[in-house]
Amino acid sequence: MLPAAGVDAFHRGHAVPSWKFAMIDVRFELVQKIRSNRGGQTMAGSSTSTATDSPATALGPTALVLGAFSAVGTWAFLIPWTVLAGALAVTFGAMGMHYARKGLGRLWTAVAGTVLGAAGFIGTVTLLWSMS
Repeated sequence: MLPAAGVDAFHRGHAVPSWKFAMIDVRFELVQKIRSNRGGQTMAGSSTSTATDSPATALGPTALVLGAFSAVGTWAFLIPWTVLAGALAVTFGAMGMHYARKGLGRLWTAVAGTVLGAAGFIGTVTLLWSMS
């Protein structure tokens, strides 16, 4: 049985425009052409994880961003957020320093985040204490 105009026989009577299948075929041909130009290679590097692919490498930069927000937020009177950001910056920074000594991540970002977080946290607490 021949399919009706605009309907693919593969979909057994569901009305699917034939242009969709033409687009899929074009995409498939482009992928094949790209792979053949690369000599059949699909990935440039290895997908296995290495020692530097740990989530611990993000602790220092996270502490740095949170610490900067905590230190600057104190002057903008974002009191609840600066207290939380400062405490988290100190915590993430301490963990980042621990892992940086083991070779995962950078020590300077963890230290800077810890210092900024402590400064923002202490500044906010001092500001609140002086108001009471």
